Amino acid sequence: MTYCVLNIEDINNVDYSEVLEDSAATTRKNIAKTQFLVKWENNSTPEFISDRSVIPVELMTYSDILRLMATSAWSENEQR
Repeated sequence: MTYCVLNIEDINNVDYSEVLEDSAATTRKNIAKTQFLVKWENNSTPEFISDRSVIPVELMTYSDILRLMATSAWSENEQR
C-alpha cells in the first residue's frame, strides 16, 4: 500500500476511482485542513499522480503514515 499526502487545494483534482477512498468526504485531513491523504495498492499508481496533474507532498509507507498520524499536525491526541 502506498500512502500519499496531498495539499488540500488538490482535493477535487483526485480521481477517486483510482484510490481506495470513495470521495473527498472520506479522506483523512490534517487538523489544520491544509493537507489530506489518499492511498492505493503499490502496483497501481494513479494516473493523476503519474501524469503530475497532482503533485504529492510526500509518498509514504504504512510505518511512515503511522508515525505521521501520531503527530500533533494530524491527531488532536498526539501519541508519544
